[in-house]
Amino acid sequence: MSQNKLVSVTINAYNCEKYIADTLTSVINQSYKNLQIIVIDDASTDNTAEIIKGFADPRIELYSLEKNGHISNAINEGYRRVKGEYMVHIDSDDIMAPDLVEKTIEFLENNPEYGAVFHRPTIIDQNSNDVRDEFLENVFNTTAKTQADFVRLFFESSNHLLHPGSTMRKSVMDDIGFHDMSLCYLHDFDYWTRLVLKYPIYVFTQ
Repeated sequence: MSQNKLVSVTINAYNCEKYIADTLTSVINQSYKNLQIIVIDDASTDNTAEIIKGFADPRIELYSLEKNGHISNAINEGYRRVKGEYMVHIDSDDIMAPDLVEKTIEFLENNPEYGAVFHRPTIIDQNSNDVRDEFLENVFNTTAKTQADFVRLFFESSNHLLHPGSTMRKSVMDDIGFHDMSLCYLHDFDYWTRLVLKYPIYVFTQ
């Protein structure tokens, strides 16, 4: 597919020196190459920032916060710097499948009615080995399709959407706004609820 659309990848990082290199490598090695890679270091006290600086890829933009804050603050700092037409989020202890961005952007380009796309996870351990975790896999295994389905699922059950790998159009992000700084927990649940009330979303089952 054409890679003329800039895609921004946002990563919020805090004291993740054990994992950040693997996370960044998985982003750098995406089959889709036209990326802006935004890393928000939330005042880490370990070697997280130094490891990030060790990557020579010019697409990486490191922003180090002076004071550790709420996770929503770090996410919002990433959102403020998005320049791409699409935005993908990944956490600093996760890795992307090599074709995640390409597969996702191709879907959104071909299906303009959807505002955002989500994925099911492959659960890995601290050494990036695949492990079976039926509970977590079932949490993110949803059959919901319509906006009404997701609203019902949210309020009858719980959040079944995975934040890492989530992709939305920048126009949607601009409309929905930032994460709510007053929420210490469930900030993503609140955000997805606001999202699905206005836009259809799609979840890849594979």
